[in-house]
Amino acid sequence: MKNKLKVLISIMLFATMGFNFNPIPTAKEREEKSNSFALVDRLRGGSPINQFLLIRKGVSFCALKFSSFKKLEHKLGACERGSPMELYGEYDWYFTNNNKVRFTESDAEVGKGRVDYLPSRALGSNSIHFVMEFGSKNNIIECGDFTLSWMFPNGFQNINEEGIAKYPNLEYAPTRWKNIEDVDFNDPSIIWYGPNSNISNEWIHVDDLPPKNLKK
Repeated sequence: MKNKLKVLISIMLFATMGFNFNPIPTAKEREEKSNSFALVDRLRGGSPINQFLLIRKGVSFCALKFSSFKKLEHKLGACERGSPMELYGEYDWYFTNNNKVRFTESDAEVGKGRVDYLPSRALGSNSIHFVMEFGSKNNIIECGDFTLSWMFPNGFQNINEEGIAKYPNLEYAPTRWKNIEDVDFNDPSIIWYGPNSNISNEWIHVDDLPPKNLKK
């Protein structure tokens, strides 16, 4: 209750400051638009599949690219309870504290990650006695110094347990870059978003993403 009240108060304060608020897109809508649109918001965002999302905070720089995702639906039996959905995602990440922001340098960290959500289910023969089949939730995206919550299928959330920004100074930018060699944090056409941005759950078509002059 306290956390919900804090979030409500924050929304009211931002509303008085002229911030717009749109509802968070559903998982179905995010999945349908995952190849052709980027989602931008103060506290969440994502680039299209196989295109880099840039993240920065101070002298920490991350380039994140979701390469695939999968959704499995299971038909629940008459005596089963719980969610029928299993969600999976895979991503590549590059991180550096190098002010040159070139991920091809030897001091850059490189890795692959996997996130998932496997729901718990209650199994049984009647409505009184059930056996729990516990699922798991590995929904943390790791990129060097950054740990961010996964938002299915190809996004992140910069939100802590109280519903406010986990990293108040974090900024991110969806891009059209597919190859790490092309990524340039200093490209003037990049538009950065973050907790102080006046934007709320909006879609940007891939053709309108930076860079302006994309190498073919």
